[in-house]
Amino acid sequence: MTRNIDIKWQSPDKIPPHEGQFFVAVKYANGLGTYDLLPWDGEKWMIDYHAEIVGWVAMTDFIGSIKAGWPAWDECIIEK
Repeated sequence: MTRNIDIKWQSPDKIPPHEGQFFVAVKYANGLGTYDLLPWDGEKWMIDYHAEIVGWVAMTDFIGSIKAGWPAWDECIIEK
């Protein structure tokens, strides 16, 4: 089952505030698009394929927008 997640996308014209990994929306030359995790080096996206970044969100904001639980077989207790 899939569910929509409300992401507050940042414009590709806005420069990310720090170096690191970001959740991005990419569009290929043929018009199709997908999501990816890409590093920002402080000046440019470190992408090794031909696509246009059409939006991005900081990983902390992305993770904060989902509640995925935790694998049941792991003994980490995060909801107590």
